[in-house]
Amino acid sequence: MLGEIQRARRHVDALCLALQSPSPEEMELCLPALEEAVACLQSVEQALREQSLSPRTTSISSTRSSARAGLPAPTLQPTPIVLPILHQLHSLNNELDIAQRLVIHGAAYCDTWSRMLGGAEGGYVASGDPAPLSAPGSVSVKG
Repeated sequence: MLGEIQRARRHVDALCLALQSPSPEEMELCLPALEEAVACLQSVEQALREQSLSPRTTSISSTRSSARAGLPAPTLQPTPIVLPILHQLHSLNNELDIAQRLVIHGAAYCDTWSRMLGGAEGGYVASGDPAPLSAPGSVSVKG
């Protein structure tokens, strides 16, 4: 399970590096690895669910009886086995936050450039906003 999380982290790190590059091709190269990262995390999620339902941890009936009694549901205690997993998941969460911020800032950067180029190319509309930038392109459909 720990190895799966570490693999997912490596894929997210690669994405962060690609997001810092001006080349969209580098980001496209990360897509298969991100799909693998999703599969890794789904595997970890399944393993954690199976572990949480095992008799060694918390049973569903004890959780329900605690809830009916107004007590908080039992939680997993940090053990030498669980702590590295929690650490890796926390690190992965931080890396995903970084990737999210890179995507948001990259999109804002592209939007700003689009507005500037639209104003330079097409002037401004009556509301004072720059004219929308028209991107030349074509669509080819084979069927």
